[in-house]
Amino acid sequence: MQMLRSMVWQELDKALAELPDEQRMALVMTEVEGLSTAEAARRMNVSQGTFLSRKHYAVIHVRKRMQGLYRELIGMN
Repeated sequence: MQMLRSMVWQELDKALAELPDEQRMALVMTEVEGLSTAEAARRMNVSQGTFLSRKHYAVIHVRKRMQGLYRELIGMN
């Protein structure tokens, strides 16, 4: 179980590292730091719409990477 957790965290770290800074910051500010969308957008000095767009693309990228790991683990590749 510990090995599986380690693989998941490694894949997540890789996925986050691949993101442009603005997308990574948007995801981390809301999902890790717990900021509201309004507060995170204000801190990044962008509109809420721009912030949500950046976060949206970050989530899509991370989701694809994690789906790849899942498929690898269950032998779908």
